[in-house]
Amino acid sequence: MWNVIIGLGVLIGLLILGLFLTKFLWKYLMPKLFPGLVEKGYIAPEIGWWPALALTIMFFLLIRG
Repeated sequence: MWNVIIGLGVLIGLLILGLFLTKFLWKYLMPKLFPGLVEKGYIAPEIGWWPALALTIMFFLLIRG
């Protein structure tokens, strides 16, 4: 029983960490990597919480393999 609770806690903690890391990396890397596309409006300079959550979940699913 405790293994399940600890496992869920670790999973939720990694998801939250991934969420903040995704928002941070998007905010600071996208304008530097693609300055022209950000200026023209093709790429958003910042993303909201829901798109960051979706990207984080997709990343976890991809690395799970």
